[in-house]
Amino acid sequence: MTVARVLPAKDARQDSASRGRDNLDDSTKSRVDVIYETLRERICLGEYESGTILHEGELGQEFSVSRTPIRQVLQRLAFDRLATVRAGVGTAVTGGDPDTLQRSLQIRAGIHTLIANLAVVRWEAEMKATAEFIQFKAGKLGDASERAQFWGVYRDLQTMTNRMIDDDLLRNVDEMIFFRTAPALLRAARLDMSGAVLALQGEVDAVADKILTEDPVGVFAARGAQLPAYSALFP
Repeated sequence: MTVARVLPAKDARQDSASRGRDNLDDSTKSRVDVIYETLRERICLGEYESGTILHEGELGQEFSVSRTPIRQVLQRLAFDRLATVRAGVGTAVTGGDPDTLQRSLQIRAGIHTLIANLAVVRWEAEMKATAEFIQFKAGKLGDASERAQFWGVYRDLQTMTNRMIDDDLLRNVDEMIFFRTAPALLRAARLDMSGAVLALQGEVDAVADKILTEDPVGVFAARGAQLPAYSALFP
């Protein structure tokens, strides 16, 4: 059993901690939202390994807040199934098994297909430039890419397409399932970066093609068709 440290050495976790503290000044988000997103990012990137105990007091000290907002954050992580509450122990990061990931990927594919069928999408002209930039970054990925580089492209693609969903319920469900699958997918990418990059580049190219031809509905049909490619990363 591992325990989350408050002041880690200079590594990716320290960078994310700094981002989290800096973001506490973001007036558009509550401190709970910022801390939640910071911890969620660490879990996805594997900075908190499966089984890591997240202690309220230590996290409160790190982010200079009381236990109350930290408790709210941990409850949200547990609700999203990124962590689980263990009686007498604390809140532990959840690893996520391959079967759960496969099922969640299928659910995500189904949601994207549903969004396409219902055409509950919105279009913004600047999405073309965003899509081209994401496609450029995806093209830079290779077998030796760091997990954080892969995650940056994967997350940016999700952020762009999630904004296109013109229905609050579907948008929130899409976001939740994305982050629920991310930790296991990132672990698989670390073991098979070549396969993960090929799957991501295929998805990015398919989505970019639809955006550049101004076919927002087709974006979600493309994502629904491409998501199963990630299943090949799991035996």
